[in-house]
Amino acid sequence: MKNLGSVLFFFGLSGILAAQPSIQWQKSFGGSEYDETKTIQQTNDGGYIMAGNTASTKGDVFNNHGGWDFWIVKLDSTGFIQWKKTYGGINHEYPYGIQQTNDGGYIVAGFAESNNGNVSGNHGDKDAWVLKLSSTGTIQWKKCYGGTLWEEAHAIRQTTDGGYIFAGLAQSNDGDVYRVSYHV
Repeated sequence: MKNLGSVLFFFGLSGILAAQPSIQWQKSFGGSEYDETKTIQQTNDGGYIMAGNTASTKGDVFNNHGGWDFWIVKLDSTGFIQWKKTYGGINHEYPYGIQQTNDGGYIVAGFAESNNGNVSGNHGDKDAWVLKLSSTGTIQWKKCYGGTLWEEAHAIRQTTDGGYIFAGLAQSNDGDVYRVSYHV
């Protein structure tokens, strides 16, 4: 009886492996340095929006501001690059979340260490950084949220009233951050 169970498991496993979907397309993107994708979402047009960070200045990447930059890439349904842009300053910027918005644009959240280039209003150290982009990647607005220590925005969503909500990490207890500590 033990052997029958092993045989059935083997046939069941081989059926699962045979049912794996085929790869429709695969692509590599990047440049001359460190490039990383943090998140990818399917867009309303059947394509994809990809958010990552890059230190590159060549290949698929251009206009690096220094350090790591946000690197946003819009792909069509076959993986062809429709547009690609970097956002940041002289230090490190790193995105964690992206979502297509109701107007067809994108909302991106992460952190910014810079206070130059595309980044302004940094409170000190590392701030949560939110960018609202048009459907073609043009910055519509941007905002740093934080205090004198470090903050990061890890996820962002559009709310039903048309606003945005993000969640992340905070170390500060000043500026835009108010932490309450409870001791039991």
